Amino acid sequence: SFIMEVPYVTVRLTTSCQPPPPLAPGLVPFKPYEEFMIQFPEVGQVVFDPMSQSPPGMAVQACTTKRGAVLEVPQQVGLNAQLKANSPNGTLVLEDLQVTNGYKQKIGENMLHYRLKVDGQLAMNKGSGNAGSHRLEVELYFTFTAQ
Repeated sequence: SFIMEVPYVTVRLTTSCQPPPPLAPGLVPFKPYEEFMIQFPEVGQVVFDPMSQSPPGMAVQACTTKRGAVLEVPQQVGLNAQLKANSPNGTLVLEDLQVTNGYKQKIGENMLHYRLKVDGQLAMNKGSGNAGSHRLEVELYFTFTAQ
């Protein structure tokens, strides 16, 4: 058996704006960099047991979403926005070791393939920001798979 633990994932959100948005009283200041955590309770701790084929198909999947404001601009400012997302993935080699009289011997290995797929959508909510400003919002969709 192997135990996979995914307590949380750190998400880094980088925003660039050319030219920089104008400063206006009462509006949330532009933040070029933000960092936040997301959790997948379904994969907080998963036991992979090849003998009992648990979890089914020896695979797990979990999804979550996160929504937030990216920036606010005065009503007279127009925006053209794009979203680019990176979806990290990889493989871990898990060695099955047998310990006898203090000596470790490799008796097998398993591969754990994982992927965090990130998609999202941008939306301009006109007049919904502070002082009637336009607010650019993002909704991010995260899907974590491991097998």
